[in-house]
Amino acid sequence: MSAVVRPAVFTSSASTGSSQAGALSAPGLPLLPPDRRRLGGEFDVVESGRRVVRYQMVEFHVMRLLAGWLAKIPEYELKLEIGRHVWQDAQHAESLRLRTSELRIPADADRRAPVEVQRFLDALDEAETPLQFLVGVYRVAKPRLISAMQYHMAVTDPICDAPTIRTLRPVMAEETEQVRWGEAAVEALIAGDPSRSEHTARWQQRLETVLSEAGGIVAQGTPPPPEPPSTPEVAMESLATLPRSQSPRSERLLIAARDARFYIDMTPRILPEDDDPPELLELEAVLAARRQSSGQTAQAERRPAEADRGLPPPVPLAQRDARFAMVHPAEQATRMPSPGDDWAEKGRRLMHGMMDNEMHAAELSGRNSYEFPRMPWEFHLDMARVVWDEIRHSEETCKHLEDLGGHVGMYPIVPGNFGYRIQLDLLHRLQDLHRRGELGGLNGLLKSRNTFREMGDEVGAKMFDFIQADETRHVAFGNRWVKWLLHDDPERLRLVGEEVDRMRIVHDKKVAALVMQALGDTGEAKPAAGSKQDDPTPVNVISLKIAGFSDEEIAELVQKGGGNAALE
Repeated sequence: MSAVVRPAVFTSSASTGSSQAGALSAPGLPLLPPDRRRLGGEFDVVESGRRVVRYQMVEFHVMRLLAGWLAKIPEYELKLEIGRHVWQDAQHAESLRLRTSELRIPADADRRAPVEVQRFLDALDEAETPLQFLVGVYRVAKPRLISAMQYHMAVTDPICDAPTIRTLRPVMAEETEQVRWGEAAVEALIAGDPSRSEHTARWQQRLETVLSEAGGIVAQGTPPPPEPPSTPEVAMESLATLPRSQSPRSERLLIAARDARFYIDMTPRILPEDDDPPELLELEAVLAARRQSSGQTAQAERRPAEADRGLPPPVPLAQRDARFAMVHPAEQATRMPSPGDDWAEKGRRLMHGMMDNEMHAAELSGRNSYEFPRMPWEFHLDMARVVWDEIRHSEETCKHLEDLGGHVGMYPIVPGNFGYRIQLDLLHRLQDLHRRGELGGLNGLLKSRNTFREMGDEVGAKMFDFIQADETRHVAFGNRWVKWLLHDDPERLRLVGEEVDRMRIVHDKKVAALVMQALGDTGEAKPAAGSKQDDPTPVNVISLKIAGFSDEEIAELVQKGGGNAALE
């Protein structure tokens, strides 16, 4: 087809000038919606950057509070959603942090809120009940943060500051969804009780007053006093030596608690008293004060050091509701006789136990972020991701429990690894959870995947496959931060690993065998015909490489695992 040649149109000079003027005002594409944005706005680079830093730090602070309170809120369904919000808020803070670097804010700039605004953020953590805490977060802090960001989008230059608007828009959308959920959660906990409603209204008014006196979320205020840069020594120094303004509140936490579906009957003196760690002997008094709903008063977190035992662990009880029957491992084994060859029963027991234990890992990781605020920002981002992953693992196993005909609370549970790990310092927690527990679980999860597949449960097999992928990343987090705390010293790393292994051997001799018995050995079906039951579980080399282990470390792990390696 030949091109169509249109004849030239000649006009007078007068008409040409008129035509050019019209061309400047008329849209080039009449059917395209006009862009009515104009240059100009109330904020310059400095002011826009200052406000974005404030949004980032409020998101970060609220994220840490949600992570720390996760263990103190009894209701299982609330835990699931709060765990998701922890990760969402971490992502919000990260996207805002990236935008600040584009607004001439140095990475090492002091980003702390002024004293008056920090006073409001600290007040959120002074809630007497989980219900009050949720009111503070979802009725005060997050709505005020959304309002500040809405105002920013409305008055800043829509073209020059378009990257900030683009950063804020998805943050606001997700925060709005969170507030909507939070309002529903608060109303569900109030449950039409006028006294609760009045109590929460007074608490909300108190927080509103503190924030008003501060001048609002984005107020300039009084700069905070200087603090030293973050190093492993500063991050891990005794909380007792920190100034009060920098010291997180702390209370003893011995077991991760469950909501009212879970009955707790701990009898630590089943074992010889002289073999029990001191914390087990304290559980009876702790359990007597146990809470089973978010409307009941929480214990204050500040506690003095206990002589040679140092500072106590952070809270006395990580809560569960009354659907969960939490018992001593010996009691669990008594209540749960061997399932024999009943594959479905073994599957239900495994899903129920994992549902609870994955929550323990989420709560511990949340406390890691809450209790150690001076760790680097990347540490808090990693812990938030662990919280979200472990929350999903608990949710996944809960749903598959239902697929197998089970329900929450159908079996008694034990305090789990939370009660053991919360007694440790951060270094030993990270080593025990990530570089020992989850590292060992990488191979077992793939074995469980294959077993479920052999038994015809493809849904369960895929679930284990995804969980293993998540746990591989968690092991990488553990590698990163254990090595950071040890200044990448391989000899100290080896000694810490050996120390944690020795401590675990002592603990597991008392607990692990009883738990395995209650689950039906390992919670898995008998080996398929033709398989070698005595063969060690293959060590997955690919997962170890992704998790940051060197070739020498992998060779050592394979050797310790029986010399059986696998590539996937």
